[in-house]
Amino acid sequence: AASNPKPDIIPPVELLHGSEFASGMLCFLRVAYRADDRLYIGNKFEKGERQREHIKSVANWIDFFSDKLDTIRRSPSQGTRMRLLMNLGFSHSSFCVNPLTGEVDARGSYRSCGCIKEFRYLLLESDNLPIEQQIPLMAGLNLPVVAMTFSGGKSVHGLAKAEAIPGIGPIRDLSEWKQKVGDLFRLLAPLGFDGATKDPVRLSRLPGVWRSDKHKFQQLLFLNPNGGFYV
Repeated sequence: AASNPKPDIIPPVELLHGSEFASGMLCFLRVAYRADDRLYIGNKFEKGERQREHIKSVANWIDFFSDKLDTIRRSPSQGTRMRLLMNLGFSHSSFCVNPLTGEVDARGSYRSCGCIKEFRYLLLESDNLPIEQQIPLMAGLNLPVVAMTFSGGKSVHGLAKAEAIPGIGPIRDLSEWKQKVGDLFRLLAPLGFDGATKDPVRLSRLPGVWRSDKHKFQQLLFLNPNGGFYV
């Protein structure tokens, strides 16, 4: 209810039941990131040069997904549409929460802490708390959450603006990130948040794609570029 822009500005994509969530992906990319931000969108299995193929500017990703969704929409049968949606969901299930340089590190990775261009977001996630408690907890802590996405499983992923969190401010490098975000997660861990998500290249679930192992869509629940639950 506190989303800004409101969810009803997201145009539905009439493919299959539930597939209207796919259009939430495009709105999320436009609002949460800048057009020239370079994002990794893929899965956790890609390595080396395969990672590079999954790093594009947000503008290019929006064109890429728009074309994919148009192809799915034009497909002649429900079975074909579902197969294409499942393939898209597997190959592009997740995204790195922070923009990357697009350059390789000394170990041959394009998606490592040394490849981060801007330390902008941190990921909030809990697989231990009941899912009905996760959103009220994030809201109650009054953290600068820009987006929340249902993972399709047992968690809601919250994307929070690091520099807007009291006591953190702008983060210039990895050392500063580890210190400030590490201190924050020592406070959050007793509340049930997963401490592993303090990694700045952590993967979060991309809203709007089909999660085959759970037979559900990953759904955008909340979006506010200003960060926070009050407009």
